[in-house]
Amino acid sequence: MADTGNNRLVYLSPLTGSQHTVILSGYTLSAPTYLALDAGGDLFIIDTGNTRLLEIPLGATPQVIALPTGVTPAALAFDPAGDLYLADTSSGSILIVPSGTTTATALVTGLTTPAGVAVGPPANLFVADSSATSAAGYNFAVDNSTFNTTNINLVSLPITLTLASVGNLSATLSTPTYVESGANPAAFPASGTPTCTSALVMAPGTTCTQAFVFAPTTTTAQQSAKAVFSTTGGQSVTANFNGTATNLILTTTTISPLNATANYGQTTTYTVTLTPKSTGSANPTGTISFVVDGITKATLPVPTTPYTFTTSPAVGVHSIAAVYSGDSIYAGSNASTFLTVGKAVTTTTATYSQNASGTLLSAVVTPASTGAVTFTGNVNFYVDGVIVATVAVGTGTVSKTVLIADGTHTYYVTYVGDANYAASTSTTQTLTVARAATSITLTSMPVSSNGAGGLLLSAKVTSAVAGTPTGTVTFSNGGTTLGVVTLSATGTATYTTTTTSYTNYSFTAAYSGDGLFDPSTITITQGPDFVVIAPTTALAVPQGGQAVESITVSPINGYTGTLTAACSNLPVDAICTFLPVPVTLTATASSTLMVEVFAGVNPNVAGLTRPVLDRGSQTLLALLLLTPIGLGLRRRRNLHKLSWLLSLAWLGVLAAGLTGCGIKTPAVSPGTYSTPVGTTAVTVTLTDTNKVSRSAVFSVSVNSQ
Repeated sequence: MADTGNNRLVYLSPLTGSQHTVILSGYTLSAPTYLALDAGGDLFIIDTGNTRLLEIPLGATPQVIALPTGVTPAALAFDPAGDLYLADTSSGSILIVPSGTTTATALVTGLTTPAGVAVGPPANLFVADSSATSAAGYNFAVDNSTFNTTNINLVSLPITLTLASVGNLSATLSTPTYVESGANPAAFPASGTPTCTSALVMAPGTTCTQAFVFAPTTTTAQQSAKAVFSTTGGQSVTANFNGTATNLILTTTTISPLNATANYGQTTTYTVTLTPKSTGSANPTGTISFVVDGITKATLPVPTTPYTFTTSPAVGVHSIAAVYSGDSIYAGSNASTFLTVGKAVTTTTATYSQNASGTLLSAVVTPASTGAVTFTGNVNFYVDGVIVATVAVGTGTVSKTVLIADGTHTYYVTYVGDANYAASTSTTQTLTVARAATSITLTSMPVSSNGAGGLLLSAKVTSAVAGTPTGTVTFSNGGTTLGVVTLSATGTATYTTTTTSYTNYSFTAAYSGDGLFDPSTITITQGPDFVVIAPTTALAVPQGGQAVESITVSPINGYTGTLTAACSNLPVDAICTFLPVPVTLTATASSTLMVEVFAGVNPNVAGLTRPVLDRGSQTLLALLLLTPIGLGLRRRRNLHKLSWLLSLAWLGVLAAGLTGCGIKTPAVSPGTYSTPVGTTAVTVTLTDTNKVSRSAVFSVSVNSQ
């Protein structure tokens, strides 16, 4: 029960009389007013206060049924087939939601305040309109068909009935399919070939057809009959027929052309001739209607000269009829024929051209006639009988760039067609792809970057013909791909490895080729070499002082040799020295070169070396170092004077050991030489005995002392 005032749903036991409130998980009712069960046992509730319809499926959780915007449900009912009928007070209508669907459509309109709805056999619908004085009944299993006025001994145009199987179960037609009865059943015979046949099993959602005509043989003005279609287990359907018979001067209507054919988009013009069999007191009047597939498309008054009609229907077979209405003296008449419309004819032409991206395949699809619907579908490009590209036809002009191997190929294009436009294929032609030969060079150079050594692989692609190759170069070491680089506008590509240590020092550069240039490949072997690696952090040198940087020298592919070092791009009034000199590099290990940079020195000093003392200087230095031992044991007050003596002696030794090229001047002369404060990129170059040089750059940052 819907307990409206208490906003709840109550279950009352028919056996014990006990009752309890039904809990709806996730939902709170507000003034529920109407309940109904469908054939499956699901309960439906109109939750009036919330303006919604709830369903409680058998054995499942409740859910909201989606309704069209603005619908205010007031009552509901189900028929045996499972169709839902819903009273909507907002629109004053009865909505139907066929079984198995979720779409609501208006079944009855024009009501004021529909408040109740019920379904009775066979598909009778009863509606209570609270603003009216009585209930209304509707039989939706009844069809009413009225035929054109027809003269006796003539036959009207057919009316085709369509039977639909609704619900969720199949319906089986009876044998015979229908039974005619009524006042004049013989005046409404069947016509044509029906698809509604005896014992036909109609699955849910399927339809069948049966046509009838009006063929009066008596002068009874109003004639009627009915045909009842039955099923073995479902409801019956009744078709009521009505027609008006006349006994007037006969007329003949002819139409031409007969059984014409056309393609989609083409027009066909029909001409009608009206001829009375005898002449009455006046000439014929009335109208001539042109009917296509049972729908009147045009009406001309009688008389009109000429009676013509032009049509351009969709692809298929269409019935074309001309119907003279008749008047008070002349009987109506009709004529019919068929028009077969085929797909519009299309032609496809194909062309091609080469460009840097590949071979440009192009096609133009042209329909001989165009209807209201433009063509759709795809265009397939075939090379050597294989589809190499598929493109939507669009407006008819299509193209696609593909890569095709050099040589001679067969080429054609096919438009696949669609529902209105026929397929077509271009003529097969020869497609020749002739790309220019290329050559590629590859070099390898040890380099350092970001504190690590690597190999700079440089490739250049050239051709004897005009133009610049495009595409990519793939760099590899043995069978391992190192990187893929796009060619520059000058035909070059470079790649820097992240290491100089390889098991195999064979490097390959492979050019991909493009639409105009062939691929090419080259392989080289990186021979023994060395790489100079500088740190990434700047070396801080105080003004008038010095600092030391460590440079790594690594062998490549078993290199051994003796290297000398030099600095370049030093800032003003700065020099550098090296240790060891020279650098001896073995095949299996890296060496470290110490670079000492002096700032604020005489730039004419070619180099500074650490002091090398001769035997006399060594003896003097030993005496100077041993003297304090004895003196220190005697008198502490002499220590201060002694330190001054030692310092002067040590400076003298250093001055004696300092060597360099050029003018021998003091290395440091404050106030005379000054290196600007700032950062400079200094290059260290090492050269072996074969004059092979490799460099690295490090930053020197001079700051005020």
